[in-house]
Amino acid sequence: MDSKKLMPVLAAAVEAGVAIDYVETNCAWFKDSGHASAVIKNLFKTGVHTLLISISPFHNEHIPYARVKGVIDACRSNGVKVFPWVDSFAGDLSRLDENKTHSLSEFEQVFGPNYLESIPEKYWIHMGGRALDTFRPVYPLQRVQHILVDSISSCSRVFSDTTHFHIDLYGNYIPGLCSGLAFPMEELGKPLDPGKYLLLEQLIFKGIRGLYNFACRNWGYIPNRKSYLNHCDLCTEIRYYLFNLDKDGKLFPELSPDGFYAEPRTD
Repeated sequence: MDSKKLMPVLAAAVEAGVAIDYVETNCAWFKDSGHASAVIKNLFKTGVHTLLISISPFHNEHIPYARVKGVIDACRSNGVKVFPWVDSFAGDLSRLDENKTHSLSEFEQVFGPNYLESIPEKYWIHMGGRALDTFRPVYPLQRVQHILVDSISSCSRVFSDTTHFHIDLYGNYIPGLCSGLAFPMEELGKPLDPGKYLLLEQLIFKGIRGLYNFACRNWGYIPNRKSYLNHCDLCTEIRYYLFNLDKDGKLFPELSPDGFYAEPRTD
């Protein structure tokens, strides 16, 4: 957490009358208790009274649990509430070396080969983005033909629902949890140009089936596999394919940010 950059954002939100329920953190910024207390005190001054603190095996791949516990202790010492997401993993993380990071395979070695499969029982996981590569080996797959049967409703709900969305650091609006799909915030509040956002048009009005047919007929797309985890899995593969055909980003500007598509996929 870069408090020097975060504080102006929080101050602007207060000035604009935007209420802040909590600030979410993975605790990567933790150095020591003194530093953590100073950061949290500054947050409290801006009206932030709760920190959502990430606790899971996925975060533990990159951030030692000791840092998480350090931030939690600093919150409690300075009157800031803790929203642990999710606390049910705390016992698991405590059984491993808290000063080190641990791969998912290490969790499986300690808790058994079905540990990865059991994680969604503890909290909801959107089966998209990175989760596709993580859970594809452990969950049943669906054939392409089955995924394409009922595709419109699942996609249209995502794009029409404004109760959950993200704004990235580039000033782009990300609908729902559709990682790798975005458009500038300046275009919110007015109809999107279908001639500019060809892929969004397909997904909104025709779902994954529309995107699939568009990619096959116009751009020579052929599925790499016969079966996929879900429609998000197939959609992501199609978008990777189209992104690599459109290196300058002029054909499909909604395939953003570039960094999402720079990550290799596990097929």
